[in-house]
Amino acid sequence: MRTASWPRCWSYSGERRMITWIHAHHSATPPTVKLHTSHFTLNTSHACMPEVHRSALVPYAPAQMYALVRDVERYPHFLAWVKSAEVHREDERYQLATLEIQVAGLVRRFTTRNTLVPDEELLMELDRGPFDDLGGGWKFAAVGDGCRVSLDLHFRVSGGLLLRPFQRNFSRMADRMVDDFTRRAYRVYER
Repeated sequence: MRTASWPRCWSYSGERRMITWIHAHHSATPPTVKLHTSHFTLNTSHACMPEVHRSALVPYAPAQMYALVRDVERYPHFLAWVKSAEVHREDERYQLATLEIQVAGLVRRFTTRNTLVPDEELLMELDRGPFDDLGGGWKFAAVGDGCRVSLDLHFRVSGGLLLRPFQRNFSRMADRMVDDFTRRAYRVYER
């Protein structure tokens, strides 16, 4: 899509099929696999602001998934693109955290102010970093014996053309985060 102010903007929307482990807790049988569809949107029609919308049904309680997402300091252990993580301040309703990430060969740091609703959602807002804008959040809703994990994220990288590869690759990594946290939950809770 071309606009007068951002002649190189583009838009993509589609569906992605993915496999998620679905099984009963404490089961002696190996995990069964459920194929489901997740909607992915990368929309840059509004001032070149990419958006990522992902969700998955997982066989874990909302509190379990919330705990994994809130535990920012462990991100480097399972997200290869996160080089370091630090929580500066935290209480039951608020968290200020910095991630150092490596994307497209570039290392950048950014800090978010996170509003916490225990076991339900984590809302992110940019404090500082290589973005003109960054925001969104995680939601955790009970569904049967498991929950639906949803990630909605919008961002715009500052720096123009030089950081376009960073923005494109950050989009791909953000798109994979729900899958990465699902795999992390399996490793943590199925041992």
